[in-house]
Amino acid sequence: MLLKNKVKQMDPTELEEKLSQAVIIFRFITDKDVFNNFYLKLMTTRLLQDQSTSADAEGSIISKLKECCGVEYSSKLQRVYQDIRLSEELDGLFKNAVDMSIELTVKVISGSASPFGNVNCTFTIPEELGSGISSYQAFYINKHQGRKLTWVYAKSRGDIQYRCPNGKNFVFTASVFQMAIMLLFNRYDEMSIEDIQKNTDIKVELLVQILKIFLKVKLLLCVASTKDESELKATDVMKLNTNYKNKKLRININVPIKTVDKEDDERTHRQIDESRKFVIEAAIVRIMKMRKSLKHQELVGEVLNHIGAKFSPTVPMIKKGIEELIQREYLERDATTRDVLNYLA
Repeated sequence: MLLKNKVKQMDPTELEEKLSQAVIIFRFITDKDVFNNFYLKLMTTRLLQDQSTSADAEGSIISKLKECCGVEYSSKLQRVYQDIRLSEELDGLFKNAVDMSIELTVKVISGSASPFGNVNCTFTIPEELGSGISSYQAFYINKHQGRKLTWVYAKSRGDIQYRCPNGKNFVFTASVFQMAIMLLFNRYDEMSIEDIQKNTDIKVELLVQILKIFLKVKLLLCVASTKDESELKATDVMKLNTNYKNKKLRININVPIKTVDKEDDERTHRQIDESRKFVIEAAIVRIMKMRKSLKHQELVGEVLNHIGAKFSPTVPMIKKGIEELIQREYLERDATTRDVLNYLA
């Protein structure tokens, strides 16, 4: 919370003191790898959405984590932080070089450091946004030959103006998916959910949840037979609320979607499990390469000591790692003493 810009602004000295106190607490966390993965995701989101207290504060906490846990632990955090800073410079060059009809800001993060991985989402970018994306793509490739950009639309957002027929103008901060849906109503008075899906290519499960947000804020109205808006059907018809009212002229509808957050968390946990598997196996190989032969229980104990600073592996996790390495012929059971393991060079 200290690093979110919604938090009451602190004096830089006070903020630095609070961050130092937070790192003291961090030292007592057992599973530091779990913290690292989720912190990376939260930090990246703050930087992408311009929600950070300050770039200096983000850099300060990375330095403190590096001092506490080493370069390897903080490497992805540092990479994302640097990528975002470089993106700001690149964005300035792009805006000077290309005349755009819309304001476009792009932030580029190295795929190897991104906490979002290959976000599996289908989406057809609307024409109104497509030209800007194509322009940036051409600009970037010209600057960085051989690189490839993968657009993470699920983490993108923008401001879109609604000139309401009742005479009022509203500005909505919306996800790119929400923007694509709203832009459809420049061309159509009414659309079924099925037609919206065909035009945007957004997965049905996600689309329904996005539409429920529109219905909740009464920006879209359901005009079909469905009485219970919690049970939307593909044939239900949506129309823009031409008499939309709100005391605020700027409204944020880019709110978290539970299933998306759940999928993000599940993906993060899978990444942690996969990373732990490699850490355990690497520790076993390093220990056995040095010791050549060890009793099974002794090896388990040494692995626990070796990686205890990163996370607390369970004995079954270590045993599974040993079995996998036996199958891949890194280790073998001693022919005469079955509880002894030998390293195969």
